[in-house]
Amino acid sequence: MDQALILELERLGAAAKPAAERQLIEGWELRLGRGTVGRLNSVTTFGARPYQLFETIETVERRYQSRRRPVRFRITPLDDELDELLDARGYERSTEVLVMTMPTGPVGPDPTIELKPAVTKRWLDGYQAFRQASDERVAEIGESLAALSLDHVAAIAEASVGMAVREGGWVGLFDISVAAERRRQGRGGRLSRRLIGWGHEHGAINVYPGVGGQSCGQRSLRVDGVRRGVPVLVSRPLLIIQSANACRSSNLQKSSDRAWVETSITFGAMPASKACCHRAAHRH
Repeated sequence: MDQALILELERLGAAAKPAAERQLIEGWELRLGRGTVGRLNSVTTFGARPYQLFETIETVERRYQSRRRPVRFRITPLDDELDELLDARGYERSTEVLVMTMPTGPVGPDPTIELKPAVTKRWLDGYQAFRQASDERVAEIGESLAALSLDHVAAIAEASVGMAVREGGWVGLFDISVAAERRRQGRGGRLSRRLIGWGHEHGAINVYPGVGGQSCGQRSLRVDGVRRGVPVLVSRPLLIIQSANACRSSNLQKSSDRAWVETSITFGAMPASKACCHRAAHRH
């Protein structure tokens, strides 16, 4: 397990998705927004282990509950002790998120995909339609993207949208969305390849696509029609605490393709969340 890489990916992901409010407590970042997007409304630990761990958990719970928000923790393989404590406190597991990495490479232009330097209303409308997202969720996504200062691009194609965020030598892929009736036709992969190419053109040498949902243990990224790898690390489902939930750590799953690095991240969430994944899940 590459601890430095896991921490770097956590930092990159947090920077690529700015929250409306952020507060640091004992090395943990508490993030608060409208409450609809897990990454924007959860605790990112960055692998920190507070000296008084139990008391810090209670402080976090009070902060979120005072705002009438569920308590969510984003857990990595570096948070085993926290994972166990959340389990003991009755947290429940939810949807998993897999973070994979691979090198970028040149990708030719695709006339069917428009690249915009910022998210537009058309992009947000497509995101909402393809994901059947609520108005509140779309508003929260839009507010986060409007606050994003890193180099980024929004991609729009027929029946699909997505975006990429570049920082240094990394490019992250986010919110790849395809209309339900057009899925399993390679549209998401085509959009992803173009975004990877954009990152390469702007100096990125590695890409970290995040995959979430019930089938993420079965997913992989295809580049130029070739499956380049599969997730190596799969996180376990999350836990919930009487009035709030949290994420937990994960199990390892070996891959024969060394292009993918062993990294996995889970989320915390409220008891109402029924999301589940093979071995891993988020807590929402």
